[in-house]
Amino acid sequence: MGVPYFDLSEDDALDKFIDSLKSDKLPFTMPHCGLAPGMSTVVANDLLKDIENPTSVKIRVGALSQNASNKLRYYTSWSGEGLVNEYIGDCQILENGKYNTVDALTGYEKLTLDGSEYEAFNTSGGLGTFAKSIDGKYDSLNLNYKTLRRIGHHDYVDFLFNEMNIPQIDLTKIFSNIPKTRKDEVILFASAGSEGMEDHRTYFKVFRPRDINGRHLTAIEYTTAIGLLTMMELYLTEKIPQEGYVRQEDVSWKDATSTTFGSIYRIEE
Repeated sequence: MGVPYFDLSEDDALDKFIDSLKSDKLPFTMPHCGLAPGMSTVVANDLLKDIENPTSVKIRVGALSQNASNKLRYYTSWSGEGLVNEYIGDCQILENGKYNTVDALTGYEKLTLDGSEYEAFNTSGGLGTFAKSIDGKYDSLNLNYKTLRRIGHHDYVDFLFNEMNIPQIDLTKIFSNIPKTRKDEVILFASAGSEGMEDHRTYFKVFRPRDINGRHLTAIEYTTAIGLLTMMELYLTEKIPQEGYVRQEDVSWKDATSTTFGSIYRIEE
């Protein structure tokens, strides 16, 4: 119908459908307008662009409860169905500059951020179109997206998803019954570097619930909403193309953080 289209999807099938329409003239079309994919992609692409011969780009995002006493060390702050979708399926990566996929829940690692220890592992959907967009552009680049969790979470979900053969519909029921919280936090960490990390850039920020325009919002609510509102403002002010398939990695960090709400993603000097 010729209407500009934005959405919050992580769905790779949507990209394939849009690609199938390339023979037609598309109106403005931008999926993946959230946190991850979304603003995290804009961050990572900005870190990457000024590094000569980059070899590593890492994006680590966690939507966590501030406190949890259960064995998963996790309370939900968003959709149980969305969580299960992340833990199942193919995860896009670049390996030595070439596009590839790996299974969800693989690539386990531990890392320390601002003095706290977390675990991270591959989950699906978090890169949007980023890996495909830069496929083949950098000969030695390794790019991946992993979800951050508190230590111990991975063992339980790996057992449920990979050893128990539980149908997806039942996994969704299980994860929809995990206690919910509005006292959450979102952690966004991204890094890009060259071999030996001689040239290395990072971004790290923790978001917690806050009042915005008179509404009390959880961290996951406003960090996700900002991804969409930022792109809409850039479209309305004609700072991004006005037609065709426009990707998150086409948007500059400077422009994104100059918007009304995108400024919340800035790192304070």
